Amino acid sequence: MITSIADNVRLSNGNEIPGVGYGTWQITDASQATEGVKAAIRDGYRHIDTAAAYGNEEAVGKGIAEALEENGLTRKDLFVTTKLWKKDFLDAVLEDAETSTEDLPGLKEAAVAAFETSLAQLDLDYVDLYLIHWPANAKHYDNWREINSTLWSALEEVYREGKARAIGVSNFLEHHLQALIEDGDVPPMVNQIEYHLGFAQRAAADYATANGLVVEAWSPLGSGKVLDNEVLGQVAESLGRTPAQVALRWLVQKDIVVLPKSVTPERIASNAELFDFELDAAQMATLDAIEIEGDYPDPDTIDL
Repeated sequence: MITSIADNVRLSNGNEIPGVGYGTWQITDASQATEGVKAAIRDGYRHIDTAAAYGNEEAVGKGIAEALEENGLTRKDLFVTTKLWKKDFLDAVLEDAETSTEDLPGLKEAAVAAFETSLAQLDLDYVDLYLIHWPANAKHYDNWREINSTLWSALEEVYREGKARAIGVSNFLEHHLQALIEDGDVPPMVNQIEYHLGFAQRAAADYATANGLVVEAWSPLGSGKVLDNEVLGQVAESLGRTPAQVALRWLVQKDIVVLPKSVTPERIASNAELFDFELDAAQMATLDAIEIEGDYPDPDTIDL
C-alpha cells in the first residue's frame, strides 16, 4: 500500500506508476484543464491522466509544460497517461473490410496514427502509459476478439519503439482481458476501470491483479454521487475528514491507483491528503457494504 503522494506502484515491466493521479475526464474547458494540471503538479501530484476522447490533450500538455518550468521539474518527474479512442476510425475500417481480402485492413495502422496524434497534441516525445479506452464487445462486433487483439498489436508496436513506456487497457472485463492476454505478445500492465464506493468491480479487479496488472480507478468519487452517501458521511465525520478523502482512502487501502478529478484548487489539494489517517477493518467493511444505484456503463454492451 502506498503511504504518500510520492509513492509509486511497480508495474510488471519494472516501471513505476504513482499511486495517486490527477484525472481530467469531463474537463472540457481548455483553460480549466491547463490550470487544473498546473495546480495538481504544484500540490505534489506526479501522475496526469487524459485521453483522446476527453478532447483536452492539447490543454493538458500545455499545463504539463508550464508546470514543469514553474516547478523546476523535468519530464522524467511526471507519469503521463492517455488512451486510444477506437470509435474515431473503427467503423471506416470495418466498411473497408467488407470489400477486402485482408482481415481488418488498416486497423493497426489507424491505431498507431491515433497514438501519434495524441502524442502531438500533448507535445511530448513519449507517454508513460497508453491504454485501449474501451474493449470491442460481442454485442456490437462478432469479431470483437480480433478487433481488440489488432488494436493491442498497435500498442505493442509503440511500446517496443519506446514511445509508450507501458501499455494497458481500460474498462476490460475478465473475458476481454483473458482473450487479450492469450492473443498478445506483451502482457497488459494496467486495467483502468470504474471503481468506487457503491460500484466496486471486484471480479474485474481481482482478475487483473491475479494476472499481474495494476488496477486504476477512474471516477473514484462516482462523479460526485458517492459524496452524498449517509454512511460515508458518518465515517468521514468520525475521522474529521471529508467524504472524498475517506472514499479515496478506501481505494488506496485496496492497493488501487486513484485518479480524482477537480478543477477547484482547494479540492485538488484536499484529494491528495490521504496519508495521515487510516481506515480500520470495521470501517473498511462498513464502506464495502455501501450500495449506490446508478446507470453504470457496461463494457459488454456499450458501443464506445
